[in-house]
Amino acid sequence: MLFNDDIYGQRIDANGNALWTANGVRLTVDPNTTSNKIAPIVEIVSPTEAMVVYRDNRLSTPDMFAQKILISNGATVWATDVSLHGNQPNTQQSQAMIADGSGGAFVVWEDPRVATTDRNIYAQRIDNAGTVLWGAGGLVVSDVANNQLTPQLVSDGAGGIAITWTDQRLGS
Repeated sequence: MLFNDDIYGQRIDANGNALWTANGVRLTVDPNTTSNKIAPIVEIVSPTEAMVVYRDNRLSTPDMFAQKILISNGATVWATDVSLHGNQPNTQQSQAMIADGSGGAFVVWEDPRVATTDRNIYAQRIDNAGTVLWGAGGLVVSDVANNQLTPQLVSDGAGGIAITWTDQRLGS
């Protein structure tokens, strides 16, 4: 029997009571029979919904995917899990996310698609319906030589985001 990881979750109220199904609810649509899903992050994106972003190796290397869930019961909203950047080589990781104020989210991550020894920062905006808005491959934020690591983001207060990261470029 083959075991692969999947993403599960549980909602807990302020008194410590589990509000969803005992032992949690699967938060992805694609089954784990052919891939491993790991490193989930979650963000509330509306009064009734949250978004989960995670890594999944269904396309041969770990790529970023998203799924929207109902806060009331953990049920998935979109018919399919959404790829944030298409099938890119190497392992995308260190994702961070913030709600966009319209039921979607902004996501940033480390991405070594150019070379395994050179991590860059990419971003994506995914809307309320699960459509990626910044190109199928995501938006390059920084792709200078050497590594850009551990991206973080906050709202800029004007509908966009401000992003920070650790940068290993020479001579900076």
